[in-house]
Amino acid sequence: MKKWFVCFVCAAGLLLLATACGRNGEGGEGANEETSRGESRRVEAGGERSGRYAEVDITPPIEGRIISMVAQDGSLVAFDEGLRTRYDSGDKGVTWTQSPGPGANDDRFTNVQSAALLPDGRLLLYLQGYGMTKLSPDGTTEHFPVAEIDDAIAEGDSHNVSLIQLLDDQRVLLNYGVDWLARFMRENPTGMNNITHGQGSQGSGATGSRTEVRTSEVRMSGSTAGGGISAGGNNISLGGMFGQTTAIHDIATGSLISDLETPGTLGANNNGDVFTLQGHSILRHTSDGHIDTFLDGTAFTFGSASGTAAAMQEIADGCIIVNVSMYGQYNRLFRYTWDHDAHVNPQKTISIWSLEDNETVRAAITEIWRLHPDACITYEIALSGDNAVSVSDAIRTLNTRLLSGRGPDILILDGTPVESYANRGMLLDLTGRMDVSGIYQNLLASYTDNGRLHVIPTQFMIPALLGDRSELSNVRTLAALADSVVNGNPAAPLISGEGMLGGVPKEERAQLHFGDLRELFDIMWQANAPAIVDGNRLDSDMLRAFLETTKAISDMYGLTDTNEMMAGSSFLSFGGGGRVNTVPASLVTYMLQSTNMGAFAVTNLSLLHTMMDRGDGEAFIEPFPGLAPGVWIPSTLAGVSADTANPDFAAAFIQTLLSVQVQQINHGLGLPITRSGIAAQIDLINELMRERNMPLFGVDLDAFIARLNTPTNIETTLRNMVWETVERLCQGRLDVEGAVREIEQSIRNYLAERS
Repeated sequence: MKKWFVCFVCAAGLLLLATACGRNGEGGEGANEETSRGESRRVEAGGERSGRYAEVDITPPIEGRIISMVAQDGSLVAFDEGLRTRYDSGDKGVTWTQSPGPGANDDRFTNVQSAALLPDGRLLLYLQGYGMTKLSPDGTTEHFPVAEIDDAIAEGDSHNVSLIQLLDDQRVLLNYGVDWLARFMRENPTGMNNITHGQGSQGSGATGSRTEVRTSEVRMSGSTAGGGISAGGNNISLGGMFGQTTAIHDIATGSLISDLETPGTLGANNNGDVFTLQGHSILRHTSDGHIDTFLDGTAFTFGSASGTAAAMQEIADGCIIVNVSMYGQYNRLFRYTWDHDAHVNPQKTISIWSLEDNETVRAAITEIWRLHPDACITYEIALSGDNAVSVSDAIRTLNTRLLSGRGPDILILDGTPVESYANRGMLLDLTGRMDVSGIYQNLLASYTDNGRLHVIPTQFMIPALLGDRSELSNVRTLAALADSVVNGNPAAPLISGEGMLGGVPKEERAQLHFGDLRELFDIMWQANAPAIVDGNRLDSDMLRAFLETTKAISDMYGLTDTNEMMAGSSFLSFGGGGRVNTVPASLVTYMLQSTNMGAFAVTNLSLLHTMMDRGDGEAFIEPFPGLAPGVWIPSTLAGVSADTANPDFAAAFIQTLLSVQVQQINHGLGLPITRSGIAAQIDLINELMRERNMPLFGVDLDAFIARLNTPTNIETTLRNMVWETVERLCQGRLDVEGAVREIEQSIRNYLAERS
């Protein structure tokens, strides 16, 4: 009988370990850096670029999660959830042969996360409560003894094995996680008072978190708790999600070869190269310390907002197979092959600029590159946390480039003085260059000037109030909202009289709640800005009303008192429409039945659907009662430079931003601006609701959107000026009249310079 050596990774932590840690960090995308999407990736003799990687979807006919692996002969093998069906491909995924899997008549394998294909055709996997197992194609099993796992099962520990990687025909690598909390509670039944939190990110609570690898008597360890683990050649990489480094060890000796400034790994090849996912790209770390961008994710599916690379394998002829998790719900397999004959079409070469990174733009780049593989797209992000460039500096630099005719082809104008660019002739008239019939026409009308269309909003947000009909009917104006708050109950108690979280009796609830002053300011500025600043005109009376109301609400709820803010400042994570979203404290307390209303910007239909029923009656939604009627916030505002050399392809890119392929996914930046995008997102929500036997989406969005007629472009520089004064006003360092004078002076100077 062949003896197997086990390279054993034990991470004591509550987290479920995975081959890849997802998008941790932003990689090499610094401010003002231009990165080409879809360009060549290799440098040939003489320095000329030749070819590029081509992405091909090779997903077998599986709906749901996929476990994939490479057999010893280089063929691809994939299983669906539960190992019910097996798919084999000997031509790199071009065709697949289907056969019954070992779990075809057995429900024991439903929760299998990882498996390795052994040379004898059996699978090595982990069965909950049973341990490591060799599974034959006919479904019969044989226990594979691993002392640490078997002992843990005997002790009753909850744990999982998330990675099983065959190193060669005698060695296998296991990534094993222990539920330390369950173990602690079993060994310390009197309580949790003695838990010492580790030094991990945001207090992981993983006491003594460590990763340990053993091969025979050789040990390799590090203070990690959840990074990716992979091996290739003679090396093993231990990724540390909390430590933000990955240690590379020699498997045979255990000696440390190098430390990488990256939190985890996707995979490794037989040359000892380690691949990591950083930001939107896959980087390659060679054994001699060189780092390069191996696959630029913005051009590929794994770099879009909807996909995350979960595992990566290199097969024959340099082909790369990447298993991509889509929305965290199902998997797709992609093959990446170097195409020496690929070329770039000069008429499809464009550059894109935005003040901040924009996931919707990235999704559109991925989509248009799929449609036009001969395109070359450069995406420039002006601001980054890696440097000290200010908003004003970034906009000033952009202005200089546009005036000199050297600006980018496409401008994403969020946070910039949009009207200034259009009025000064810097933007191309897009009328007739693209189809805008699918956009809500009352929203588009705000950007049509004498039949000309220089800027197109591709997403939007709505400042809104949520509550029952009687409450909302009493706060139709900003003054009425202020009276309702001031004459109501003080700050919402998060703990009811019975000691429960939320559930406060209606007569004791506050009207609203905000986690801090900034949350209040943001919703107030969104709803009132267009009445305060209209073009280059500042309305001092409207400014005064805005300041008085903001201060009154802040004083009522003690929003500058940091001691009172603590409990209400926590946010909840909400998964919906393709990404995780944060729920503002105002909505958290509303859902906990601690307030009568919730104030928020509507950016996510899944979140809106959830908020419409908190268990004590039907909720209604109204535009936030500001100084201007029907306010909405355009997002991902796109324009084309008047000096672009490729206007048709630039217009085609904006058309892609409006496509249902991009609009159907919530990228965290607003609602779809198209009717088809709204319908597609609602269809996805309702599909999920039907599966769960829950109420369908019930908000009449068409009627709600029809009431919107006042766009407010949140100009970052302007907003920051007002915020600095509002903060001092609410802290008592200024009175209202002093705040009005200060804002008048700073804004009027800025408006004069802007014009």
